[in-house]
Amino acid sequence: MGTTVMVNGRTVVHEKSDGVSLAGPDPCLTPTPSPSPVPYMNEAKSSDTAAGASSVLVDGVPLAIKSSYFALSTGNEPGTAGGGVVSGRIKGKASFVSYSFDVMVEGENVPRMGDAMQHNHGSPSNSMSPAELQPPGASGAGLSPTDKQVLCELMCHCNKVGNFKTGKDGRALKQQCVSTLLQGIDDSVGNKSRYKPEISYDMRSTPPKPIMDGNRGLRGHAWVPGWMKKNGVPANAGMVRRPDVVIVKNGSSPPLQNNIQHVVEMKFPGDTPTLEQRRAYERIAGDRSKLTILKLEDCNCRKDKQPQEQPEPVSAPNWWEVTLLSLALVALVLDDLAPTGATQADDVLIPGIVARLVLAF
Repeated sequence: MGTTVMVNGRTVVHEKSDGVSLAGPDPCLTPTPSPSPVPYMNEAKSSDTAAGASSVLVDGVPLAIKSSYFALSTGNEPGTAGGGVVSGRIKGKASFVSYSFDVMVEGENVPRMGDAMQHNHGSPSNSMSPAELQPPGASGAGLSPTDKQVLCELMCHCNKVGNFKTGKDGRALKQQCVSTLLQGIDDSVGNKSRYKPEISYDMRSTPPKPIMDGNRGLRGHAWVPGWMKKNGVPANAGMVRRPDVVIVKNGSSPPLQNNIQHVVEMKFPGDTPTLEQRRAYERIAGDRSKLTILKLEDCNCRKDKQPQEQPEPVSAPNWWEVTLLSLALVALVLDDLAPTGATQADDVLIPGIVARLVLAF
């Protein structure tokens, strides 16, 4: 969204100021195969601002002050044989080394757009950036009302269903519920739905590349661990990321970056996204404004739909109703794919049909 406040003729910094700081070289010890210093370009973003002012908000969020920092920097992930040659770290924080000398908040100087930063450090730093930069007039469009309503209907339903299950991680069960419903809808329309659940992306590519089923190029790969093993991708190294939902512009085309309308991470109570998740999903989307973290409290879930401590017996689904609703949903999606006379005017009916469909179970 950018920022609305200036200090010394320059805009201030906070987590919504859309700032980016680039530093290089950032030499890190990298297995090649023996540890050798390799220079990397390092990037940090103001969206990861931490330790902001506790008493001063700008644009609704804490203002960055002298002791603030960007909690994560990226670009040097391959340097796993010892990290930065000076700092011994990879993905270390970035902090300001210049700031206003005559404007203070809470007794500390206020950083501004264009101030220098040091990167990839605990202490000392491993690289320097000449300036923190901000784009002019950046703005996030957010989810469309229809997309938000569709996903919220599913989220409210799965919040109830998830609590019916037994298991150590209710959050995982709820996420699985959302994914299963969205995948069922996608499969029912020949994998041409705009809502793609849990598509894995190869983060080694620029831009990140979706990992798709070889036989059905519009559906996510059925067994990503097997794909990773076959392609020599180590597990738990952040080289593959899987957002909850990717909304595409054209359901007849793969979820490549130029076809992504929005990336949505759906978070149930007790689950929060990590900084690394946010950064990865921003890379997948191609634009920070195309990422939304959708929380349950963002949805207007009716209280009478909320889970009870002891679930009542659940009757079998009305499969006749399910069939009719599925056919109606298919018709609404497919009419947008028609080469002539295509229309999205009737898409306002989709959320209601999705709601009735999920409640039929």
